Amino acid sequence: MSTEEDKLKIDSIGLFNIGEDEGSRTYKVKLSTAEAKEFSVFEGEIVVAEGSNDTNSRFNAAKIHKPLIQKN
Repeated sequence: MSTEEDKLKIDSIGLFNIGEDEGSRTYKVKLSTAEAKEFSVFEGEIVVAEGSNDTNSRFNAAKIHKPLIQKN
């Protein structure tokens, strides 16, 4: 059973950008959703965020999409 304590907090949402190239770096930034009109995210979910990166520690998302993931 889910409780209010189990819900994600708006200030604890982040993004990982993991490059596919061998020498690429992994980045973790906080996700600001103030500009997004509506969205829902779940812990561990894969999403695509459209927006801008105003600092190296925060990404301002205007839209959040859920990509179609095909299983092989």
